Amino acid sequence: MTGPPIGRADLATLARRGLPGLLVPLLLYYLLRWHGVQPAPALVLSNTPAALWTAYRLLAGRTVDKVAVVGLAATALAAGLTLADADPRLVFGRTALITGGFGLWCLATVRGPRPAALRLSRPILERIFHWADWDDLWAREPAFRRLWRVTTVLVGTVQLLDATLRATLAWTVPLDVLPAVTTATNLTVGPVLLMLVNAYQVRAGLYRMLGVRWRRPVRPR
Repeated sequence: MTGPPIGRADLATLARRGLPGLLVPLLLYYLLRWHGVQPAPALVLSNTPAALWTAYRLLAGRTVDKVAVVGLAATALAAGLTLADADPRLVFGRTALITGGFGLWCLATVRGPRPAALRLSRPILERIFHWADWDDLWAREPAFRRLWRVTTVLVGTVQLLDATLRATLAWTVPLDVLPAVTTATNLTVGPVLLMLVNAYQVRAGLYRMLGVRWRRPVRPR
């Protein structure tokens, strides 16, 4: 192999898959607002199609992306707050609660037998590095355990910072600007965190421990 598993091509694939899920609700929100729907109901309705699709896949027993499950939970929470006639800014700030809760859960698992980053990454990486014995690596390699604990701290810390940013925006930015700002945040935080984690794991030797050997590309003379 000539480089780490996550490169420009992988980020481009993630963008192709993720952009519609971010941009379609945004466009739908502003369409609803243009037709006079209030901000909180417009937010719920704009995210309902994706939430219903995720719920259908869950009920059908199909594989569902964890991000989609979080989106379903966020939409359900927003719907509940809207029905309860809560402050619209609390409805818009619901993702801060979910993101902050996820960050706290990550940090709470750092010293446990399976840090959050390992739990979430292993099913994906095992399909790529199918020859590696993850349980054996965890049992005999202190560097492997440390790597996943540091990764979990990194992910948890970024999620808490992200939650703080989202809460601040939810209570300071005009309501009709919030969906656009939130979409911009989603497009920034996720890829940046992915690149940070990947850079650290390459430097810490994860792929070497998984049995991958890099080779330098041969330059033509």
